[in-house]
Amino acid sequence: MSSLTTIYFGNPLWSWAAAALVAAGAVFGAALLKHLLRKRLEPGDDERTGFARAAILQVARSTSLLLVLAFAVTSAGLMLELPDKIERVLRTIAVAALSVQAALWIHAVIVRLTSQSETRAVGRDPSSVTMIRTLGFLGKTALWTVMVLVALTNAGVNISALVAGLGIGGIAVALALQNILADVFASVSIILDKPYQVGDFIVVGDSMGTVERIGIKTTRVRSLGGEELVFSNGDLLRSRIRNFRRMSERRIEFIIGVPFDTPHEKVQRIPPLLREIIGGNDLVRLERAHFKEFGEFSLTFECVYFVKESDYELYLGIQESINLEILRRFQEEEIALAHPSRMFYVAQGVAPVRW
Repeated sequence: MSSLTTIYFGNPLWSWAAAALVAAGAVFGAALLKHLLRKRLEPGDDERTGFARAAILQVARSTSLLLVLAFAVTSAGLMLELPDKIERVLRTIAVAALSVQAALWIHAVIVRLTSQSETRAVGRDPSSVTMIRTLGFLGKTALWTVMVLVALTNAGVNISALVAGLGIGGIAVALALQNILADVFASVSIILDKPYQVGDFIVVGDSMGTVERIGIKTTRVRSLGGEELVFSNGDLLRSRIRNFRRMSERRIEFIIGVPFDTPHEKVQRIPPLLREIIGGNDLVRLERAHFKEFGEFSLTFECVYFVKESDYELYLGIQESINLEILRRFQEEEIALAHPSRMFYVAQGVAPVRW
């Protein structure tokens, strides 16, 4: 019994034994809990797992037994009577180990949350994947920045000047990278406001195509010719974007002309004939078909109708069938179609004009 009270480095032997038991118990308990949680939660784990269960599993997976050991040993050491200098070192190591481990836990939760959110967004709104990745990156950057500042503060470093310097440096970097930052913020605006999404067919100036990817800095569009068009997000937001995917129906307007010498009776039959041809399609809503004007080369008839769906290939098929039917019916009615032509009348016996 007297041996337990023997003093070693200012503490009795039983105090050292108690500290060792506390450290060993903490490490063993953490290892056992990590093993049980992984054994219980890992089977059946996938991207559809509930967030709470997935978060607990990620916390268990990211637990570092080395950091737990460092925290346990230093915390147990603080139970002993030690010199102030050694206590400060132990306290610094304990706080650092706990801070890093907490950062690892939060980092793992952010990664899993980002992954699950991306998986769910792919089916509903693919364009939001970029936003989720951006927020995940910003969250992880902020996390480790705070962790580094906490570690420096715990180590006794005065971070006030450092924070002020980072602020001034951040302004300088922002000025140097203002175009890149403008594109990054533009991507956030695109994701939130959704002027277009992945899969939309858009027209920007003279370029057109299907949106394939919305990145942090650029948007990739696949043109009708097959090549990839790369637009800066900032430039896109400053442009006039025509988004054809948002159409619920497509409005079509076309002109037909017949020669001026077409008999009056045939001209009268043309509007009803056009209405019959266009209105006979179930996917079409006829708006009007009228004798519009005396054109430069022909008598002009204007037809306007709506395709009840926005699909471009469907519209082309419908327009083709209308054109073929107009051609057939006009041939049956012996109505000619006009083509650009000019008639010149030359007067005979007129004296030449001198200039």
